[in-house]
Amino acid sequence: MKNKKFYVLSVFLALVITTALVSAGVQAHRGRGFFNKTIDEQTLTELKAKQQTLQTALDNNDYQAWYDLMMADIQKLENQITQENFDKLVQIRQLVSDGKYEEARVLQEGLDLRPGLMMMAPHHFKGMMAW
Repeated sequence: MKNKKFYVLSVFLALVITTALVSAGVQAHRGRGFFNKTIDEQTLTELKAKQQTLQTALDNNDYQAWYDLMMADIQKLENQITQENFDKLVQIRQLVSDGKYEEARVLQEGLDLRPGLMMMAPHHFKGMMAW
């Protein structure tokens, strides 16, 4: 039970941080996301809706709405935690270490990972992260 509470709290904090970063990124880049990637309208709309749902749940002290949002996020996260994605992240890291930035970038673009998971990968590439 204690581990489940820790897991849910960790996901909640990750969601809050991700929401804040995405909001800042969208504001700073006027519709362009992190690392100058275009955020399509559907994704932008979904992010704004998720942010609003979270804010409303917190404002209204609505545990069930917050819980539902977290559980949906956990399900999406669990679907992305695969051996295949891990292997690709390891390969990306090695490519960056070898100075093969374009190959790493191409491989990274093929991954469909949420921002929080990609932040764990060396997608900043040359000069932005010392891997």
